[in-house]
Amino acid sequence: MAGCLVFTKSAGASNPPSVSFGEASPGLRVRVTAPEYLGTDVYHTVYLPVNWQSGGKYPIIVEFAPNYTSSFAGTVEDTHLGFYQSGGTDCIWVTMPTINHQAIPMSNSIYWWGTYNLSVDSFGQAKSAEYLKTNLVRTMEKYGGDPSSVFITGFSRGAIATGYIGLSSNEMADIWLAFLPHSHHDGGSWTPDNGLTRTARVRGRASFITYGQYDGGASNS
Repeated sequence: MAGCLVFTKSAGASNPPSVSFGEASPGLRVRVTAPEYLGTDVYHTVYLPVNWQSGGKYPIIVEFAPNYTSSFAGTVEDTHLGFYQSGGTDCIWVTMPTINHQAIPMSNSIYWWGTYNLSVDSFGQAKSAEYLKTNLVRTMEKYGGDPSSVFITGFSRGAIATGYIGLSSNEMADIWLAFLPHSHHDGGSWTPDNGLTRTARVRGRASFITYGQYDGGASNS
């Protein structure tokens, strides 16, 4: 079922559903608060494909949100790539947070990696990576995720996160079947430190890097 990546908006539902509260079910996208973060504003979202059935085995697309700008809210709700990559069918789609560890209470960060408008925050990176590992396992166990078919994607800040968070350790790197960053990539001007070390952890797996700017992203990559 790794072939769920269809890169279309017409295979299943036409648009991502809005985020709601409650239990996940086919075709719904719900907000989930991890037990360790009860009483905080840290959460992620889970979407089950329209053809999801209990007892099945499904690839998972993990997405990170873009940075806050005039065009984007920078929230986990403000993501779409994972839905359109699967067409809303066959794949579980999860959007994970970057954690603002300085907020009281802690919250999802809409700026960079964990503090207001900082491009590199190693502590925020570590908190977000640990959150990802813990809650990805929970999602797979609860909804039948296939650990051999886990993809990571994101736009802009989310694209950088595919490497900055997704390749932050050898253990983390071993999770992924493929990398799908759009517009930016880890190791450039925003995350220069140890970028080559993280990128080397791809170790031959598929990495499909795309850009949407008029000059292919050369002006800011």
